Amino acid sequence: MYSLFVNIKEWESFQGYQAAVEAACYEANIDMMAKYDFQNPQALQRLVKNGVKLHGFSTEIMKAATRRCSRCTEEAEKNPSWKKIYEPWKKFREDEFLWHRVAEQTSRASC
Repeated sequence: MYSLFVNIKEWESFQGYQAAVEAACYEANIDMMAKYDFQNPQALQRLVKNGVKLHGFSTEIMKAATRRCSRCTEEAEKNPSWKKIYEPWKKFREDEFLWHRVAEQTSRASC
């Protein structure tokens, strides 16, 4: 995903141009994601064709990642600045996981 950061005072001075900047950012991001979705399967096929063996992460690695994530919760309990960022992000992440369980990671549908 692309990001554009503009100083708030400068952004406010863009009166009349803010919508154009937002539209350009939106279009650039959509274009990049479409290319990503189109090119990644082709790249993956080339890798496999050339002998790359694909493997999921081991249970050990996934458990370590889960333990590491629990530190984020612990930090939020101690750090109000971190909590302000972490809690909305965590809610978004949980909602996304729910969506992907029913939309992206279900059995393949044939069209």
